[in-house]
Amino acid sequence: MAMKNVFIGALLVFLAFSGVRADVIRLHDGSIMLGKIESVERNEVSIDSFGQKRKVSNNDILKSEQSINGIQSTPLEILLKGGSILKGKIQDYDEEIGVLVNIDFGKITVPVASIEKITDPAQSWAYKGSPFNAGVVGGYYKPLGSFADNFRGSFAGIAFMEMEVGFIRGLYAGVDLMYMHTAYATYDEVRYYLYSVFPFAMYRFVQLRDNWRIFSSLVPFASLGIGGTYILRLDERSVAQSPLAKDLDYSFLVKAGVDYFIIRHIAVRASAFSYLIPQSSSLLTAVGLSAGVLYSF
Repeated sequence: MAMKNVFIGALLVFLAFSGVRADVIRLHDGSIMLGKIESVERNEVSIDSFGQKRKVSNNDILKSEQSINGIQSTPLEILLKGGSILKGKIQDYDEEIGVLVNIDFGKITVPVASIEKITDPAQSWAYKGSPFNAGVVGGYYKPLGSFADNFRGSFAGIAFMEMEVGFIRGLYAGVDLMYMHTAYATYDEVRYYLYSVFPFAMYRFVQLRDNWRIFSSLVPFASLGIGGTYILRLDERSVAQSPLAKDLDYSFLVKAGVDYFIIRHIAVRASAFSYLIPQSSSLLTAVGLSAGVLYSF
């Protein structure tokens, strides 16, 4: 008799979690809604999720399912109303009991009332892109116009940091630290060293991932930087009256390129750039190609 009561109790617990079918709506931004779909209209879907009635635009929906089977193997993040984040895999859902989550040290039940949001971090990363990138690139530049008449092309190196702005998808802000050197075309003893700082705005075309599988690992970008360049001239000729000269000018750096993510946090960057220094007598212009690596946080 005791064994029978234990069996019935276990069966009731199983039915409490497994007997209720939950509708699942996955959004492009990685958000996941569990609950009951109440209506489907031309432009939106209404769902009762975690005790709240929500309307979701059809354009925001990545996928909808009539059970949680499709997300049981997906690592998710559950944001609690207290601000803490629980990471694990959802195994079952009941609108009265809560969400059964498999975490590192076992299974726990999270009450519905304590849940603020459920997110698929991989889909969120694919939609928004990395919140912070940093890296280095190096390459070759070629002077143009009057700049080419007096100077030779040479090496250029850039260390960069960029951060997601947040209010516009794909919009980033950051800073480039650029180094260039060149020699005077007529005299090898006259060399120039250029040190530049460029705060910039960047747009990363992450929205291409929505419809094109090829862009799951590729992220094209374009940026415009406005900053300053410190120019150091070293003249080692015996006839030089001023062996050392310094100058400071404002300058522009325009870049366009693509990041190829080898893994989620590491990418190879290839880009073309244009470098401009307006001066009173002329416009110093150069174009170049660069390649390097970035780490995505």
